[in-house]
Amino acid sequence: AVIMDLIEDLARSRHMATILITHDLGLAAEHCDRIAVMHAGHVVEVAETGRLFRSPRHPYTAKLIGATPRPGRGLLGLAAIPGGLPDLRAELPPCRYSARCERYARHCDLGPLPSRELAPGHRVACWNPLG
Repeated sequence: AVIMDLIEDLARSRHMATILITHDLGLAAEHCDRIAVMHAGHVVEVAETGRLFRSPRHPYTAKLIGATPRPGRGLLGLAAIPGGLPDLRAELPPCRYSARCERYARHCDLGPLPSRELAPGHRVACWNPLG
């Protein structure tokens, strides 16, 4: 926490932007204005932090948030994300999350995923977004 506070103070005093790359969504929620969620090397969702946590639109983002521990709750009620990452050495489907996705449909394999703005500043790369 001390290091993050120092980084934030430095960025503020120098009018700089910072990019935080982390697997810790709790840390990102606490220190970032916007979050880009990546899966298997692709950005699947980008939004303002509060909006992302209140209303995730990509199925992977929702699962990732559900698997994030919350203060005071420990590990109780954490969701698991079934399956594993695709083999990045093999030819990959257009949606790299499709093998693990509960919303998968045949059209998910038809071509490049659209990155659509579903709300101002909230972009999702998914044929079947949540909500």
